[in-house]
Amino acid sequence: MNRYLLCILLMAFAGLCRAADVERWDRFEVALNAPASGNPYTGPGLRADFTFEHRTVTVDGFYDGNGTWRIRFMPDAVGLWNFVTHSDIAALNGKADSSIV
Repeated sequence: MNRYLLCILLMAFAGLCRAADVERWDRFEVALNAPASGNPYTGPGLRADFTFEHRTVTVDGFYDGNGTWRIRFMPDAVGLWNFVTHSDIAALNGKADSSIV
């Protein structure tokens, strides 16, 4: 059995697969909720490290209004991508998940 198919089946069984799983070159989006204080457009930032095998891609996030923060990423390889967020805002920091491409 293809190792990616096996991984998808195992993750789906464990409830880890997300509706946001995307295809190669498609947009993967993470939406997080946190209160905004001060000016969220110029204040503390949000970024995420997306890791595939031995490579890491860092992507900046942005404030989208109404307490919603977003990170958008376009995977360039097929497989399991992991991500973790980094922010000075505690509610946004350290969020982690995976996505199958």
